[in-house]
Amino acid sequence: MEELKNRERLPQGWKRVKLGEVVDIISGIRPKGGATEEGIPSLGGEHITSDGYISFTRENEKFIPVKFYSSMKKGHARQNDILINKDGANTGKVGLLKYFFAREIAVNEHIFIIRAKGMVNQIFLFYWLFSYLGQREIKNKITGSAQPVLSSSFAKEVYLDIPSLPEQQKIAEILSQVDKAIEKEQNYKEKLQRLKQELMEDLLIGKVRVNNLIEVVL
Repeated sequence: MEELKNRERLPQGWKRVKLGEVVDIISGIRPKGGATEEGIPSLGGEHITSDGYISFTRENEKFIPVKFYSSMKKGHARQNDILINKDGANTGKVGLLKYFFAREIAVNEHIFIIRAKGMVNQIFLFYWLFSYLGQREIKNKITGSAQPVLSSSFAKEVYLDIPSLPEQQKIAEILSQVDKAIEKEQNYKEKLQRLKQELMEDLLIGKVRVNNLIEVVL
């Protein structure tokens, strides 16, 4: 109750809008027969990571035919699109297509694309939808227990508090900088893990002798 009261007192210069009034929601599509082994990359809920980004790897890659992609009237992805998983176990999961890893990318029928209109910054919107505030609003609109589903009409019932566009931009830049620092740290950890694995393999079979190993450069 107290939290609800606090939300009523908006900071100066902020306004409350319905999400559905400031975004476009686009459904994905996939050909009959499902994914193929080559063609245009096709994203689904399994490609959205827990930290809000997209992971398309050799292990989870899926494609649709180029001809089908060219005929699609919806589901064409763009860089910085916000993707929301609309059904299944991970309904409501949000990711940002930050890195456009192919010339053309599609999304399948399990995904909504969210694109902000003029009065909302796309990156600011991603962080809001990914935050506990946005996730709480989204989860409250999920229906079904055995088979959870998020209808495209959910945005008509979700309210978003926003500052001016310049302030949204600054908020987005600050949070993006933090994400870059986290990503850099994760890359460094992965590098150390690879180095450790290589050393273990070489040292534990005598391929590299300790006397010949002067130091490990980190």
